[in-house]
Amino acid sequence: MIVAACGGLIVALLLVLLLRPDRTPARIELAGLPQVILDYAEVKVEASVLNKKGEHLADAPVTYAVEPAGIVATGPHGGLACLKRGEGTLVATAGGKSERVQFRCRPVARLTESTEITLALTAKATKVDIAALDKDGEKYADVPLSMQTSDPAVFRIEGARITPVGLGSATLTVSAGAQSAKIAVNVVDNVLFQKFSLADSEARTFQVATPGRYNVRVKVQDGEALSAGVELSFAVSTCEARPEAAIHDVECDFGNGGSVTVTNPPVFGRWSGMAVQVRLSLDRKKSAPVQP
Repeated sequence: MIVAACGGLIVALLLVLLLRPDRTPARIELAGLPQVILDYAEVKVEASVLNKKGEHLADAPVTYAVEPAGIVATGPHGGLACLKRGEGTLVATAGGKSERVQFRCRPVARLTESTEITLALTAKATKVDIAALDKDGEKYADVPLSMQTSDPAVFRIEGARITPVGLGSATLTVSAGAQSAKIAVNVVDNVLFQKFSLADSEARTFQVATPGRYNVRVKVQDGEALSAGVELSFAVSTCEARPEAAIHDVECDFGNGGSVTVTNPPVFGRWSGMAVQVRLSLDRKKSAPVQP
């Protein structure tokens, strides 16, 4: 009887030991921490403590530390907020077990300013000149930029480059972290590009054989510094004549063809007889839809 009772007690104790939950941490799993942090907002890190059976220990306390100090601000529950650029390691500890995860702080304060882009329809893939900056205005060389087009029928995106597809205008949206910028992209048919010299009082006329809407751009080399400019006049066009200026940038509709005349007006005084160097481009744009 005594032996049987003792045996039963031993079995009961063994069952208690076997069925008692294992509260000893064996490993820690971390989620929510990206390899690269791209903004200054807090990143929430979730830690799961598991025993050797893989069971979650929901109430196991976890402490956090970051090496080296000064790169991020840490919260009591594992939140991280980048203070500056740098590399660090998050160390989570529970019951004598630790998990280490490396990360990079690349908080983006803003993107570089980028002007409107005009591409010829025949142009090859063109790199977009834009970069992510930190709060001190320093460029990041290793921060990826996300790009989207508002109209893939106008241009397509290939990595960090854009390639014209068809005539028209669309918006390029560039993003990095929480920062974004929108850039207007115009795809045109470059019908004419000329560099030429005009003597004092000389004029040159350029024919526009194909009807359509055009950007007419004219620039006099060193014209602003020399106070020199040219005049523009048009035939069979919606544009009116333009007075003397060093730079012209106008949009004109040419009906059944037409022409553009560039004139170097007479100059008097010390600059009398001076020739000017001129650059002219005619870019055909996508015609506006006809209103019913």
